[in-house]
Amino acid sequence: MRIDGEQVRTGTVVPRLRLNRGQLALLAVLVLLLVGLVGALVSAQNDARRHTDASTRTEASATNALYTMRESLNYSLAVQRYLLGAEPRRSAQIARALLAQRLSIVDETGVSAGAAAGSEYLAALRAVDDQVAKFPAGVAPLNQRPTLSSAATPAVDTLSSLARHLVDDKTAEFRAQSRAYDAQLVQTRLVELALLLLSLAVAAVLVAWVAVSVRRSHVAASAALAAQEDELGRTQGRLDRMAALDRGHARVLELIAERAELSEVFAATAEAVSEVSGGHATRVTWGSLEIVRPERAGDRSTAVGWSSRFGAGRDDDGPGEVAILAHPGLLDDAARTGAMRCRDLARLAVETDRAAQRLSFQARHDALTGLTTRHVLLGQLDEQLFIAGRGGVELAVLFCDLDGFRVVNDELGHGTGDALLIEAAARLLAEVRDIDIVARHGGDEFVVLCPMLTDPGQAVVLAERLRRVLSAPYLVDGRDAQVGVSIGVCYAEDPNVGSHELMRAADLAMRRAKLLGGAQVAVFDWSVERRHAAMNDIGRDLARGIGRGELHVLYQPVVGLDDERLTAVEALVRWDRPGDEMWLPDRFLPVAENDGTIVDLDRWVLRTALASLAAWRERGLAADVPMTVNVAVSDVLAPGFADDVLFMLDDLGLPATALVLELREHGLVDVAIEGSPLALLRSRGVRVCLDDFGTGTSSITALRELPVDVVKLDRSLAASLDGADPGQVALLESVLLLAAALRLDVVAEGVETVAERATLTDLGVIAGQGWLFGRPMTTDALQQWMLDRASTPSQVAEVWPLPVR
Repeated sequence: MRIDGEQVRTGTVVPRLRLNRGQLALLAVLVLLLVGLVGALVSAQNDARRHTDASTRTEASATNALYTMRESLNYSLAVQRYLLGAEPRRSAQIARALLAQRLSIVDETGVSAGAAAGSEYLAALRAVDDQVAKFPAGVAPLNQRPTLSSAATPAVDTLSSLARHLVDDKTAEFRAQSRAYDAQLVQTRLVELALLLLSLAVAAVLVAWVAVSVRRSHVAASAALAAQEDELGRTQGRLDRMAALDRGHARVLELIAERAELSEVFAATAEAVSEVSGGHATRVTWGSLEIVRPERAGDRSTAVGWSSRFGAGRDDDGPGEVAILAHPGLLDDAARTGAMRCRDLARLAVETDRAAQRLSFQARHDALTGLTTRHVLLGQLDEQLFIAGRGGVELAVLFCDLDGFRVVNDELGHGTGDALLIEAAARLLAEVRDIDIVARHGGDEFVVLCPMLTDPGQAVVLAERLRRVLSAPYLVDGRDAQVGVSIGVCYAEDPNVGSHELMRAADLAMRRAKLLGGAQVAVFDWSVERRHAAMNDIGRDLARGIGRGELHVLYQPVVGLDDERLTAVEALVRWDRPGDEMWLPDRFLPVAENDGTIVDLDRWVLRTALASLAAWRERGLAADVPMTVNVAVSDVLAPGFADDVLFMLDDLGLPATALVLELREHGLVDVAIEGSPLALLRSRGVRVCLDDFGTGTSSITALRELPVDVVKLDRSLAASLDGADPGQVALLESVLLLAAALRLDVVAEGVETVAERATLTDLGVIAGQGWLFGRPMTTDALQQWMLDRASTPSQVAEVWPLPVR
């Protein structure tokens, strides 16, 4: 190495360091080494930057995968709760919408969460969606839950498993990148060390400097790696806490949906907050209720690290509170966020509990009066009937209906009517015992249930007191109003009578009180009800008996009193009721007329009797002999009666003169109008007979106005002639004179003795029927009777010759 001088313009000498060839070569080697070292350092720094960028992207992808996993698990949980019937399908659809929003988020790598999840995850998600689409709306029907669960559970389990694997895969990817970077970093450092060793041979200072640089870089990289590992551990801990929070959140929601007690809901809430805060004790208070989780002995006066209130207090105890018992410095943002979420759940639990209480009250009480509802009353009545049946105590139901309430409602307005109902309910409550139950049955009807009566008369006394109280004048909204009340009282005398039947009986008693003029108390009579039930049984059996062939038609001849020649035949129905003796018409016809069965019965008797007459005439018997059939006025007034009768006659080949219809006086009065079915039939040739004349309800003057052709004298008239009562004889003579003047035929009914026949003949009665001439007979028996008598058409015509008018 030499130092030479050089002349410059100033004339001074500037010393210069000059190197020989060996030194230059060595310097060149040193420069090359330095260049190589610098290149290695630059390359290492670039690798570190790329590793940092890759780590950042991987962490962002992992975070996105974490939230994807959370929303996927929420969706799976919502589907499972639907299958259990805990939530409607709407909850699963909302969770699916949140998951769809998450899958659309793009991370720093430019890849959406859905694309990063992979095709297998998306296929599992579509499988769950396909199952959800088949779910019925609302809550899963109980009978379909097993089928829906068996179809959807495998898809839901697959989706949950793949969602959890998303985070595991991202974590594994991050760790794999770290290991690859470590391996590459070691290789780079070996090269740098080699360059440093060679550089030391050339320049110790350069080698020392390079060694220091390498050492510093290595320390920095190791520290960064350790910091990253610590951060990963903290992230995993936060993930575990958030997962625990989600589980606790779901548990609390499940308890709320199941309407669990608030203490149980608050306990689950405190447990969730404690777990997300790292195990610190959590206190939830609501009114006088205090829940601390986890429960452990010790002083609960630990400093409150975080607290928040919710809702309004219960029983004026102030609002509720969620508090974490820990030093504030020990709580991170995740703990505070989780605690706030759980506080919102506590608020939801309180609101749900209040709503349930309101609904329960509204379901059990009338909205206007606050009284018990009809549905709840029936349940309480069932309970009291059971108690009364076991204890042998008296029980009564009072059915109250306000008289004239509709007038008040219409004239004074619905608002005044409602105010009157509220006042009436208050009066009822003020008069009854503490154990009595007052309910609003509907409209202006109230029901009072009186259990545990020591004396049955108490119910009537209470009813009279209620009648007076409820009938007192009302002053509502500054206006005077007056109503009465009709009250029906029914005692639970029969242990087999249920609540509905007892209520119906009390209602019937109330209606009877109204029929008696209102503002009265009526007591239900179970004996009358039993008679009605027996009549209903008769009517039901009679309707079935017509189709089963239990009814029969017998025939009694009507003959001329002087020569006993056949003039007509009367059809008489009999009922061979199973398990009983033969029933005569007076036992079942009133029931048939009352329930409407009489229409079918009359049509059947008409058809049967006319068919028998047609059969006799085909055999050359009963020519021009009419068939007399009793019909009820309800049947005559039924639609199509005249058409049906004319069709029967035409179908059987009989003229209209072959039929005589018998009705009682009250029935004839009901149909004695122009254009009635009887008018049409009489115009065609069918005759009408006034039956049972002289029973006490018929009048002689009525014969002038009724549409009749024949008058049938009641059996009581013929029987009274045995004693030759002058009054009866005079009455009968008057009837016969009027009938002759009106050109009416007269038939005596119930002729049983020769004396009766003689008297009737002397008075001018032409025809009669009764046991003296023949009892009611079957079709074959009457046919044989006619053969024995050898009746002829010419003989019959002489006895009943009057033309049809």
